[in-house]
Amino acid sequence: MVPGSRTREKQTAGQATLVFAASIIVVYLILAAQYESWSLR
Repeated sequence: MVPGSRTREKQTAGQATLVFAASIIVVYLILAAQYESWSLR
């Protein structure tokens, strides 16, 4: 086993979680904006 590979896996998992959370927030904001624009019409 290569030393430091486990920390690299942890970093990758953390980045994946961060990207996943960011994408959910972006989708939520887009849906909220669309819902507000629909309800204002």
